[in-house]
Amino acid sequence: MALRVHFDVHGERQFDALLDRFDLDKRNTDPLWDSISRSFIHYMSRQFSSQGAEFGDPWVPIQSARYAALKAEAYPGQPTLQASGRLKASLTRTPLPIERRTRSTFELGSNVPYGPIHQRGVPQGTRMHFKVGNQDVFINGLPRRRVIGMNASMRLSWRKKIQRFLVRDEVSSGEER
Repeated sequence: MALRVHFDVHGERQFDALLDRFDLDKRNTDPLWDSISRSFIHYMSRQFSSQGAEFGDPWVPIQSARYAALKAEAYPGQPTLQASGRLKASLTRTPLPIERRTRSTFELGSNVPYGPIHQRGVPQGTRMHFKVGNQDVFINGLPRRRVIGMNASMRLSWRKKIQRFLVRDEVSSGEER
């Protein structure tokens, strides 16, 4: 069985590698998936710390004075996309809420329902309703804030992990990124 590694985020392909020279039928891929999971968490932590800049697309705050005032009152000092902390926690702590494995496939991610909305954004003119604290807020559209993505460093790290696993049956050379 060949190994195909692809990383899709809501239909956007981030990484794709087909490694058909290697037979996985008798190999335990759990160490590889464990290493990739740790790497994912590492990069997601950096993404939240950098407010989206880790993957080259800094997060834009919602442009609403009412929202800003309510957020400051309900979640003082919390940066963009971290008001309640649910989304960040779902992508930066183990176990990840979505982690499904087979020998040749691995799926990971968040189960926070509003994550995809931030990932894709909502076009201007689309009326949205949500709560901040216990207050209703209505806004028109939502800027795209790509939470999950991949940069060149992450892509290279994953390629090295996969290569070490396939060639030497190991995944780490001391680093976990």
